[in-house]
Amino acid sequence: WSLGNEAGPGENFVAGNAAIKARDLSRPTHYERNNDIVDIDSNQYPSVGWTYGKAAQKNPKKPFYISEYAHIMNNGMGNLADYWDAIEKSDNIFGAAIWEWSDQGLQKTAEDGRKFIAYGGDFGDFPNDGQFIVKGVVYANRDPKPDFWEVKKVYQEISVAPVVLADAGTGEIEIFNKHFFRDLSGYDLAWELTGDGTLIGSGKMPAPDVAPRAKLKVTLPLPAFSPQPGVDYRLRVGFRTTTDTILGPAGYEVAAEQLAVKNPAGDAKPALVVAGDKPTVSATLSDNGDLTTVSGKDFRAVFDRTTGELTALEYSGKPVFKPGKGPALNVFRAPVNNDRWAMNDWFGLGLRHLKAQAAAFTVEATGDNTVRISALSDYTGESAERVFDYATNQPKISATGRDLPPEAPVFRVASAWTVYPDGSVAREADITATGRNVPLAKIGFTLELPATYSKAEYYGRGPEENYPDRKTGSFLGRYSRAVPDFFEPYAKPQDMANREEVSWVALRDESGSGVLFAGLGKMSATVLPYTADELAAAAHPTDLPRNPDRTRLDLDAAVLGLGGASCGPIPLERDIVKAGTSHRFGFVIRPLRPKADAAELARVR
Repeated sequence: WSLGNEAGPGENFVAGNAAIKARDLSRPTHYERNNDIVDIDSNQYPSVGWTYGKAAQKNPKKPFYISEYAHIMNNGMGNLADYWDAIEKSDNIFGAAIWEWSDQGLQKTAEDGRKFIAYGGDFGDFPNDGQFIVKGVVYANRDPKPDFWEVKKVYQEISVAPVVLADAGTGEIEIFNKHFFRDLSGYDLAWELTGDGTLIGSGKMPAPDVAPRAKLKVTLPLPAFSPQPGVDYRLRVGFRTTTDTILGPAGYEVAAEQLAVKNPAGDAKPALVVAGDKPTVSATLSDNGDLTTVSGKDFRAVFDRTTGELTALEYSGKPVFKPGKGPALNVFRAPVNNDRWAMNDWFGLGLRHLKAQAAAFTVEATGDNTVRISALSDYTGESAERVFDYATNQPKISATGRDLPPEAPVFRVASAWTVYPDGSVAREADITATGRNVPLAKIGFTLELPATYSKAEYYGRGPEENYPDRKTGSFLGRYSRAVPDFFEPYAKPQDMANREEVSWVALRDESGSGVLFAGLGKMSATVLPYTADELAAAAHPTDLPRNPDRTRLDLDAAVLGLGGASCGPIPLERDIVKAGTSHRFGFVIRPLRPKADAAELARVR
C-alpha cells in the first residue's frame, strides 16, 4: 500500500499507516516522504552514482525502491541502463518506477486541417503545466516512443554473454535466466550472424531449460565464412515465445542481445585508392571571396578560402550541397527538455549560429595523385541570445542586443582535406576552443543537401533514434528509411533522430545515385528534413514547414547525453561534451552510382 505521493510527512500519515496495518498485514506499506513510518525505504530521482552507493550498502534494515526516476519529457530518459547496472548489483533494491508510462495530451486540429497533440496552454487555460504532461514511454495515442525499446531491452529477464570475452565467433555463449520463479521452457532461441549488417547465417532451436537465477553455457552452430578485412561481424541472439501470450502472438521476442565477433582478418580497412588522373586545381575570384576549385572526371569540389571550408561539391553535374550549405562547424541542437541545465549558455554565448574566418589556407598537389588542402578556420558566435518559456506552448528565442561576453568560446578547426582522383573528398579535423569550457550540445559538422536526396541508409545503432546514454536497446545494423520518416512526433519538436556508432550514411535520389559519408573513426549522425532552428522555434509539429526543401545531415564527433534534468540528474560526466576538450574527427565523401554497395565503398581509411 502507498500512503500517497509528495504530500509531506505529517502526523496524518502516521495515523493512516496504523489504520492500514489494523486492516491488512499481508502487504508492505510505502511512502517516500516519510520512510521512518513504513516498511519500504524509497526516494525519487537519485543520481546513478547515488544508486551505486545504495547498491553497495551492507545489511540495510529495509528493502529499497526508487519510487520515481528516468524522467522523460518528450525526448529523454537517459541512463536507464546505468541505473539497472547498479540495481542488479544489489539484492536490496527491488525496482524503480519510470515517470511515466504515457504522454498526457489531447488531439486538436490546426487551422490548416493538420492534427497535433495539445498540452498545457493550448486550450487558453491558465495556469497550466505546459509540456510537463508529455513525459511518457509511449505517445499520447500509445504508439511507442524510441525510449520504449530501451525500456524493453533494459528490463528483459534473459541476458546473453560471450564465453570468450568480446568474441562470440566460436558460437559459445552463456545464458543467464534472470527470472526468480520460472525456467526458460516455452521459448525458442533464434540467432543471426551478420557482417556489416548483411546476413551470413541464422538458426532456431528450443531454448535450453535454464533454471531461475541460473546460468548455462551453450554452443550455437555458426556457419563457416570467409572474413573480410574491416567488416563488423555481429551475433544476435533472441528469445521468442512458442505460444500466444499477453504480450502478443507466438513468436514475440521477449529478450535479445547482440554480441561482437572478432574479425580474424583484422579491423583495418583498405586505404582509399589514388589511381587515376590527378585532379586539377584552379582559383577564381567570386563576389563572396576567393574560391579554389579542384576538379576531375565527373566531379568538382569548390573551397572557400575566406572560411577554409568546402562550399560546393558536384558529382556527374549534380550538386551535393545546397548553395553555401557545405559542412560547417556545429555545436548546437534544438534543446530537449532535459537540456535546461545547459541550454541558456548555448544561446547566451552565441553558440546557436557560428561564423567562420580562415586563418590559413594552402593548396598542395601531392606526389600520389591527390590534392591536399590545409586550412585553419576560426568559428565565433554571431550574436548573444536568450531563450525563455521553452517548456510552454509559446517558446521564444530573441537577441539580447548585447555583444558576446568575452568568455564566449572561440573554436579553431584545423582541417586536412584530401581530394582523390575518383572524386572522394576526405576531411580530417582537429577541433579546439578557447574561452569558457562550457557543456556543448554536440560537436561536429552540419550540412544541407537538396531534398531530392530523400532516401537514407546507414550502418550504426538503430533502427530507432538513440543517444550516448540511451542506446542499449539499439543494435548495430544496416538500416534504411525515407528522410521524412526519421522525424519523431514529439508534442514539442526538439532534437531528434540521432544515431550512435555510425560507420557511414548514404543518401540517394529517386534514380539511386547519391553520395556517401563514411566516418574515419567514431561518429554520430542525424538525418532530418528540418533544421535545428526550425525544431527549436516550433511549439508543435504543425508549426514546422510543410514542405521542407532540404535534407539536413549532421556528422558529429560527440553528442551530449540526454540525462534526466527536467526532473532529475544531468547526464553522466562520461556523456557531457565540453568546449575545452580537443576533438579529432574525420569523414570521407564519395560518389554513389545507382547500384553501388554503400557498405563496400565505406570500407576505407
